[in-house]
Amino acid sequence: MYQLHDYQQFAADWVIDRLETKKGAGLLLDCGLGKTLITLDILSWFKTLGRVKKVLIVAPLRVVHLGWPHEIKKWGFDFSHTVLHGPTKAKKLRENVDIYLINHDGLKWLSEQPKQLLDFDLLVLDESTAVKNFTSKRTKALRKLI
Repeated sequence: MYQLHDYQQFAADWVIDRLETKKGAGLLLDCGLGKTLITLDILSWFKTLGRVKKVLIVAPLRVVHLGWPHEIKKWGFDFSHTVLHGPTKAKKLRENVDIYLINHDGLKWLSEQPKQLLDFDLLVLDESTAVKNFTSKRTKALRKLI
């Protein structure tokens, strides 16, 4: 089991409050301060309340394959997940899991999928610098998904 530090709990509470009253929230914290754990705690909160069933997490490829799956297991969260990458990504998108992980370069492909497969309750953007250029293809694809 995990215990959030005070600053992590403050951040989690802030995001939860913001998501209940607004359309979005963001955490801009330095490396190593536990943004992934904070996010997983938030997802767990909303899952427990039945408000979030299907989450899309967009992250760098290495983080998609190693980081998020490791952190889910490390902290003992009960989330099923799949990685949308490679030749089986279309099949994996049809799986019934809690968390779908995709890298930034997969956003264009994802945005072209049938709308009924894109019914995500929440989108988490890990590493926002990858979509800072508003005219890039991946940013346009992300906006389509939002």
